[in-house]
Amino acid sequence: MLNAYEEGKEIIADFVGYDSPDHFAPHGALLYKLMQGQMGVAKAPGRLRRYRIDLAAGSLREEILDPGTHEFPVIDPRAAMQKHDVGYLSAAGRNAVNSGVKRVDYVGGKTQFFDFGPEVVAGEPVFAARPGAGRDDGWLIVQCLDGRSERAFFALFDAAHVDAGPIARVRLPHALPISFHGWWKAA
Repeated sequence: MLNAYEEGKEIIADFVGYDSPDHFAPHGALLYKLMQGQMGVAKAPGRLRRYRIDLAAGSLREEILDPGTHEFPVIDPRAAMQKHDVGYLSAAGRNAVNSGVKRVDYVGGKTQFFDFGPEVVAGEPVFAARPGAGRDDGWLIVQCLDGRSERAFFALFDAAHVDAGPIARVRLPHALPISFHGWWKAA
């Protein structure tokens, strides 16, 4: 779930949804294998979707906001349950595996993308707010697994300029299975 909020008489819910959950199951599935530090298989793309739920009419309308391959959607947590301006996701580049990071600007309509390349799996971006700054001003921390070296690294992005690439990388001396649902809290 990216976020959900009320707009007029509707609930708007933005999320990544799949036509088939082959990335979770069976045992050769992408996420199952990634949790073991290995590559797996996923054929159905995770599309960025929006549900418009009209409670008065008892209806639901689905929109595909981005038909690409995505997972691990996040926002600046200070925008939770409010209309959000920006969303961040891991996204596919040159292969079916999420090898990059995407920034979606809902206000300006611009999308930014950085691809680490076909040998890297990018995990969930974690938003870290810049102290004293407004919403959507901060950094993204992304855990990655490098298939060539079989080692993990963390990439740090300026959240406003994802397409410029990481401003820093912290390389680990070992593999680290891709995990998800992280959180940043300033000290």
